[in-house]
Amino acid sequence: MVIVAIVIVAINQLLTKKLIAEQEQKHQLALKFKTELLHKSVEIQEKERSRFARELHDNLLGKLNIVLRILENDKDDYPIDEYLKESINTARRISHDLSPPFFESLSLKDLIYSFLEPLHGSFKINITINNPNNNLIEKSKKLHLYRIFQELISNIIKHAEASEINVNLDSLNNHVILKVIDNGKGFDDNKHKGLGIENIYLRSSLIKGKISFSSSNKVGTKFFLIVRL
Repeated sequence: MVIVAIVIVAINQLLTKKLIAEQEQKHQLALKFKTELLHKSVEIQEKERSRFARELHDNLLGKLNIVLRILENDKDDYPIDEYLKESINTARRISHDLSPPFFESLSLKDLIYSFLEPLHGSFKINITINNPNNNLIEKSKKLHLYRIFQELISNIIKHAEASEINVNLDSLNNHVILKVIDNGKGFDDNKHKGLGIENIYLRSSLIKGKISFSSSNKVGTKFFLIVRL
């Protein structure tokens, strides 16, 4: 009996040590993941700042400098009004990207419609929104969801060569489900993880969302995101 008791104690001790080691390993992995996520977040923020700086320098300031030269040389045959309109539109777009107007008071549904409105002339856009429970979406989650949506549409505009965009926003069992589908040329997710795709993955991680991309050459891309409210 004594030997049996000793064996049981020894086994318990081994199991306890193993459990402690496993918990410590999980803790270290979680800490490593959070550290990498933080570094990636800072890196992406810096890249986004650089992108906005280029937008300001190359587009907005470039057009305004042209207007200034025209005024200094007193040339009436240059379309100053067109340059000014382009400058205003550029400034409005950059401002909207940085902070959408009336963001706090607008629902995610309204933000999506507002963002897509100027694109109807360039794309066939289909929007389906089924009972999105906007009142339950926290401000931070709404912001990340909207930024993900923005990034998806911007990628379609810049890279997909698509003619049609389908957007579906659903609310189901205390979850928000976002689907974005285009009929563009598609891409290889493993080969083309640029800033935009990294940003989508990062923001999804921050709100504990689950995402998936499905894409193939000349068939288009399907994006799926589900987030618990």
